[in-house]
Amino acid sequence: MKLTFIGPQGCGKGTQAELLSKEFNIPMYSAGELLREEKKKNTTLGKKIASLIDKGNLVPAEIIYKLIKEKIKDKEDYIIDGFPRDMSQVRISEDIKFDKAIYLRISDKVAVERLSGRQNCRNCGSTYHLTFKKPKVSGKCDKCGGELYTREDDTEKAIKKRLKI
Repeated sequence: MKLTFIGPQGCGKGTQAELLSKEFNIPMYSAGELLREEKKKNTTLGKKIASLIDKGNLVPAEIIYKLIKEKIKDKEDYIIDGFPRDMSQVRISEDIKFDKAIYLRISDKVAVERLSGRQNCRNCGSTYHLTFKKPKVSGKCDKCGGELYTREDDTEKAIKKRLKI
């Protein structure tokens, strides 16, 4: 099974993709997470990615395609979260095959509410929300005890910019 979940930021693509990944034991790759991983490596490519996403800008299709293609090579089954995002990504990735594309839709207002309240663990990457999925101890990850933080691209200004793009 080759699936992709598409839709605006905050619609639940990652949540639904992760649930299916666990249920069917299929590897799942998040376009956003792949970009953040590359950013953490602080390579030349990682620095370029950081300069874009920290300001709420989208990363060029070629970069995301390269990261996704590397992860899914030789895989019979996979689930992708957030790719392709726009027509430039569709055109460049015609060789990536999907059995189904699942589109999730929400309003911009709901997207801003969801994303601006999101927090991530610096250690294990677990996701929480200040309203919908609070950690047991404020600022601490339930799974590993790591520090929770709000991503730079989850400010209201950056979210609105990404949604507009």
